[in-house]
Amino acid sequence: MRIKDIDIYRLFSELVQNPSSDNQYRVASISPLIPHKIGCSEENYPMFFVETSDKKMQNDIKMEYFKVLFNRKCQWATSDGGNEIKKYTIIQLNSHMPELQRYFLEVVLLVLFKLAPIPQNSAVREEILNIINLFASSKEVSKDIIVGLWAELFVIDQSKDPNYLLASWHVTPEDKYDFNDGESKIEVKATTGEKHAHAFSIDQLNPNPHSDLIIASILIQQSGIGESIMNLMDRIYPRVSDLDLQYKLQSIVLQTIGTSWNEVSRMFFDYDYARCTYKLFASTDIPAIDKNNVPPQVSSVKFVSDLSGVEPICESSLTNLLHKSL
Repeated sequence: MRIKDIDIYRLFSELVQNPSSDNQYRVASISPLIPHKIGCSEENYPMFFVETSDKKMQNDIKMEYFKVLFNRKCQWATSDGGNEIKKYTIIQLNSHMPELQRYFLEVVLLVLFKLAPIPQNSAVREEILNIINLFASSKEVSKDIIVGLWAELFVIDQSKDPNYLLASWHVTPEDKYDFNDGESKIEVKATTGEKHAHAFSIDQLNPNPHSDLIIASILIQQSGIGESIMNLMDRIYPRVSDLDLQYKLQSIVLQTIGTSWNEVSRMFFDYDYARCTYKLFASTDIPAIDKNNVPPQVSSVKFVSDLSGVEPICESSLTNLLHKSL
């Protein structure tokens, strides 16, 4: 069984629908490839029971939404009517929000497959702290940030090779270009306006001389029914074959939206409208300020360029690996 064949949220939902007697957890095996279990608390919170290779003491982690208990003795009822006692590290999310539960389950599952089949407690602790930091980010998320992230995911979803685009995706939102494979670059520009007019920094349109830069321009409309950021992730995820890239997809989204899950999950955008207005432009064709004409004492130059009169490039003209993956 491959990780892509595991519907971890369905396994959890089935446990929720089958209540047990008091003071007992409901658990299920995840995969023959790993010995860990998915569980459901009395409060119907999602849990993982992780079998580890050492009994070295680790400090428990207890936060508002997360709880990690190390080396806890658990007793299971076996199929033959007996009992099995083992020590597990227990990871629990204290939330009933369905979207948050779903992505917690999927991210932890990815981590468990990345680790050794029976990992050390220290490795589990390190990875879980990374996940908690992603989920617990409390920075304010503006609509512009949500629109920008939606547009980048839309480009990945529309691409011929989402694996290569994900590998080239920026690690932090502060990176100069959204996609960069070291040779070629793609900058995604989205607007809720009615024409292809976007803000650029002067440095964005002046990459190094040996780089080809394409601008992916998209018009976006918010709608009552459409695709959310979570919907786009669901579309992309089955097409991604590499565990590290699946984790990268999840972690960048989590890093960007932080604790704003409830708000973001209810924001939908018109997918067909975005597809109809999606255009690719060569950076050299875009009206811009010549960097050579800017006095050395002037910096952080930004401007808005209207691309309405610029001819989009054809897919057949794309030659390098990054651009051909679009």
